[in-house]
Amino acid sequence: MRPVDDDLAEFMKNPPMQAGLDAAVRTQNCIIQPAGTFSAVESAFNQIKTLIGLSARMVDPDDLFLVNGVLGLDVSGFLTRIKYYQSMLNSTVSKCSQDGATVAKGQEITRIFREVTALVQSKATRMGVIPQ
Repeated sequence: MRPVDDDLAEFMKNPPMQAGLDAAVRTQNCIIQPAGTFSAVESAFNQIKTLIGLSARMVDPDDLFLVNGVLGLDVSGFLTRIKYYQSMLNSTVSKCSQDGATVAKGQEITRIFREVTALVQSKATRMGVIPQ
């Protein structure tokens, strides 16, 4: 996820100037929303990764039950929010369809959202964590 995050920051800092200043400003404006959305998903995913790591190290059954309960809530919230974030991303890409950089990054972020969603669902299922 880090390379995409870096790419988004680079597009905001140094947009492509080949098409002129107006196009560069449009690219900056169009990239802001996907960048914020991506950062929010990345943060939520990192929190889930931390809880999974913590759960794997639990030896006390009561502690494991507690961590898995929190993990179930986080997984549920993550899966709900990622649908909302994908909708926001689709809206932004639609509004910025004339901007090739935004469309390309939007497609890349959509692919990452699908992969992250599948990974979170798979890991939760294997751990017996039930989204709340």
